[in-house]
Amino acid sequence: MDALAKLDEEEMPGEPWDVRIDRDWRAIEYAPIEGYRDNKDFMMNLCKVSGYALEFVDEELLSDKELVLQAVRHSYGDALKWAPKDFHRDRDFMLDCVSVSAEVLKLVSNKCKNDEGAKTKSVKGVFFCYRRGGGGGGA
Repeated sequence: MDALAKLDEEEMPGEPWDVRIDRDWRAIEYAPIEGYRDNKDFMMNLCKVSGYALEFVDEELLSDKELVLQAVRHSYGDALKWAPKDFHRDRDFMLDCVSVSAEVLKLVSNKCKNDEGAKTKSVKGVFFCYRRGGGGGGA
């Protein structure tokens, strides 16, 4: 085993969490909640590095739409799976998410799909229309 691999395996005693998280954002999973996972500014900056950090955010911060949208932006839409379910029913929030990634459409709730104002929407060149199969739809 080379010296670098051995150093990576050993936990450095007394190393601050900031340094650990700067080196690898995934260290947030083991960081204390207080001061890190419950700190909106800290988590907002970390979600700019990787939106997947949203998985480890304190539950109280999950209700912050700005933070969740930031995470969605930096995870190609994948971070939406950790967002509260009521966000999935919020038409405007979901349209903001769709503007980031069309992959988000898989997570749009039926309430949003059936919303008359959202039936057809153009977002950054991605057009989507919710039509039910059957008569009168064409194509």
